[in-house]
Amino acid sequence: NTGGTLLKGQEVRHCVYAGSFNDLLHELNDNENWRKILGKKQLETHMRDQELILRFFALKETSSSYKNTMKEFLSGFMSKRKDASEQMIGQYRTLFLTVVSDVFAWLGEKPFHIHKGFNAAVYDAVFVALAGANPIPPDIRERYKTLKQDKEFMDCTISGTMAEGVVKRRIARAQTVLLGRG
Repeated sequence: NTGGTLLKGQEVRHCVYAGSFNDLLHELNDNENWRKILGKKQLETHMRDQELILRFFALKETSSSYKNTMKEFLSGFMSKRKDASEQMIGQYRTLFLTVVSDVFAWLGEKPFHIHKGFNAAVYDAVFVALAGANPIPPDIRERYKTLKQDKEFMDCTISGTMAEGVVKRRIARAQTVLLGRG
């Protein structure tokens, strides 16, 4: 194949792990508030937006077992859930839509556009932290501002963001600052 375009990670997973879970990623990616959080009306050509949803689920459920690389981590997670039951799909749908609704209500459009655009490391840590919040603290906006000024957290979102220890530290720091627990 000399004239083809190389596929990105989520495009490959889309082909290899077709099934109910993959269908859910497509469905959730169309959510209006999710699109506003991303700051993109159009779906991304290389499915990076869907990969971000997958990344949230994988880190929420199995961040304690995260090992380098993110590509392998996401592929392994998706492989195990490709034919998820209707009940599991419903649970994932509810979880994601609840966090999207909370983030949009409390933090507004494009809350993860830090410096030069969407910061996936800030996104995944905040989404994972807020997925465990019940209820969302009423001062979450102020806590989020504090988190974005937290040197330890921000260091985990700038370079080496996929290193095992860095991923775990930034999620723990987000939980501590946003929810008062670690």
